[in-house]
Amino acid sequence: MNVKNIISMDELSYVSRQSFTEKIAIQRLATYDTLLQQKRDNLAPISEAQAKEIKDFWSKKLMWHDGLLNMKYYNVYNAVEQDRSKLKLYIPDSFFYAFIDEYFTNPQRSTALDDKNMYDMYFPNVKRPKTIARKVDDVYLNENYEPISVEDFIKTCKEHKEVIVKSAIGSWGGHGVKFWDAEKDSVETLLNYVYTQNAEYFRGSSVYKQYIVQEVFKQHKDLADINPSSVNTIRVMTLFRNGKVKALSSVLRMGVDGSRVDNCSSGGIVCGITEDGHLKEVAYDGAANRFYRHPQGVEFKGRIVPAYAECVALAEKLAYRFYGASRLISWDFAVAEDGTPTLIEMNISFGELDFHQLCNGPIFGDDTKDIIDEVFDHSHTLKEIIKLYDKE
Repeated sequence: MNVKNIISMDELSYVSRQSFTEKIAIQRLATYDTLLQQKRDNLAPISEAQAKEIKDFWSKKLMWHDGLLNMKYYNVYNAVEQDRSKLKLYIPDSFFYAFIDEYFTNPQRSTALDDKNMYDMYFPNVKRPKTIARKVDDVYLNENYEPISVEDFIKTCKEHKEVIVKSAIGSWGGHGVKFWDAEKDSVETLLNYVYTQNAEYFRGSSVYKQYIVQEVFKQHKDLADINPSSVNTIRVMTLFRNGKVKALSSVLRMGVDGSRVDNCSSGGIVCGITEDGHLKEVAYDGAANRFYRHPQGVEFKGRIVPAYAECVALAEKLAYRFYGASRLISWDFAVAEDGTPTLIEMNISFGELDFHQLCNGPIFGDDTKDIIDEVFDHSHTLKEIIKLYDKE
């Protein structure tokens, strides 16, 4: 399938839900196939027998459309999976984001909901880092969404000594995060972070130009011991299916080498968490390099993750609120000094599938076949892409 040829087709526009999702799928297929290059040094090429087993597993639905399934991803997961019988259950990242993530998520509704400045309304009864102020386009607001002057904005930030400025919409991978220290940084620096003409500070903010300013969070000692420079967060991926929310996979995301953020795309590493709340033996970075110890020295295997069960329970509870926009959500929790789960962010789409699968195995486990069948039978986008595939 020549993805580049399809991208240029005029009939694919954002006019309707159908064409909107179709264009998203094509872009995601192309984008995520290029990301394989990051892991090129950590591959275990599959054998012809393995390739046949994988294609046979998918063939009932894919039939002659196996060009939609990028087999190169199995070279990544083959390097970490010890039980070869499970290899066929892994979902290639490009297929997952183009069709499965899109199927479980309404792109238009989820985009409208994905605004950190609305979290105080979405989660009034959930512990979160305290909001100090906001900026929407050229309007400054306080924590109660009331307009304030730029002078009051500056005064409020100075009173809190150190604050964190985040892009409220469109940020990813820690690139929409800046720290400001009243004792070290100038007022001009603070204003530049939220100045609409300087939105390049925040990747993804050049269009939206909306920001939230929060207090700097103080995390639990057991997580700070791993890497004190970053707030190390528990990511839980949940799926609403058959009338119930289920946590699919959980990982601990950690910063390294003095980084203030824990995102892998910003150099962080990720370690899987067992069902009883212990870290697994191995962590991975964005290139799929293995770490048995954190670069700062802490060994992962068997280390307890504080408040893990409470974080999972909270994620499963909150997921029902957004069922109409997305059935597949990734939740980021920090743990406060007193052990209280603290919601940092929800990711209605793009939940870092590769790290879940690297750390914990096939994302859907024994339900993989049933979920693949559901997507093939009911995804309008996949059916339309297959039609385009057949026209070539």
